Amino acid sequence: ANQNRLASVSITLTTTATTATPTTTAIRYQHELGEWQKADDEFKAEEKERAAGLAGAKRRSKIVLTREEGMLKALELQEQKIEWLNAELKSEKDRAKGMWDAQSRAEAVRAKQLLEAVRGPEAVTRLQDQLHLAVAERERALALPRGARNAVERMQLEHEKVELLKTVRMDIFRIREAMLEEGRRRRYLYEEEQAFSQAELRRLRDLDETTRERTECIQMIFKNYVETTAARDALNDAMMEELEGSPTELEEYSSSAYQNSFVQHKAHSECLEAMVTTRLAGRRREARGLAENIGLATLQVPPHPDQWMPKAERARHEEELYALKLRLDATVRQVSGWGVYCYDFLLLPITPSVSC
Repeated sequence: ANQNRLASVSITLTTTATTATPTTTAIRYQHELGEWQKADDEFKAEEKERAAGLAGAKRRSKIVLTREEGMLKALELQEQKIEWLNAELKSEKDRAKGMWDAQSRAEAVRAKQLLEAVRGPEAVTRLQDQLHLAVAERERALALPRGARNAVERMQLEHEKVELLKTVRMDIFRIREAMLEEGRRRRYLYEEEQAFSQAELRRLRDLDETTRERTECIQMIFKNYVETTAARDALNDAMMEELEGSPTELEEYSSSAYQNSFVQHKAHSECLEAMVTTRLAGRRREARGLAENIGLATLQVPPHPDQWMPKAERARHEEELYALKLRLDATVRQVSGWGVYCYDFLLLPITPSVSC
């Protein structure tokens, strides 16, 4: 509008200069020039007011944006804290589940030990009684031919003695295998108890170390969260104070309070990030240790009781049993018409003329 006004004044002056007299033209020119200068001064004053208003608006906008940025930073820090707490809560749940599983395994092993402590002696006593009866039966079989009154009765008693000794020897062999199995069973029980105790001791030591490390790390992280929040608040206060004290918009902050707050906030933020990263590695190590302890508790225990007897030992027993059966069959075939002399589980055929 002012430019249009100045343009109209200029056109009027030009028209007047071409149509009026020189004196009248000078007077009007001076009058129009004064009006133009007055309009120009008003335009410059308005421009200054608009520039001042724009600078004030920018300053107020900068203050609002800075305050909003500080609130967003504080909200982001709280969200990081909540996310970290959720991760710690999940880790605690996994640790509680692992401790519950370990307690269940310990109760199962202890129950098995109590049952074996009751069953083992009873089984050994029962086998000892059976062995005593088998030995008594063997002594009775050996004494049978002594009561013969003639050669025919002696041959009959010899045949009965052979049959009884075959049965007794098989019973003694069975009792021997049962006793060996009880020994292997007891050895397995002791080895299982030792392996489980070692695994549990290692697990408890690792748990104690990780618990101390976790407690100290969490306390330091909480302390650093508080210090980082305080440093962030001090930085925001320094920025707001410098912005509110400046009449114009600031491009950068130069106060000593801001510089000190910025250095402290940067140091606390870097320290907090490093501690959270360290704690993350600690949680991964705890999870890996929990899985390894579960695997060690399973792998270090000897094989299942059904696999106590190794294949080589089982094959040897089967070969011995087969050889015994062959010898017994050969002895039975030689008994017809021959006497049998039994001494220390060795069946030796002899002629009928040889006295027993």
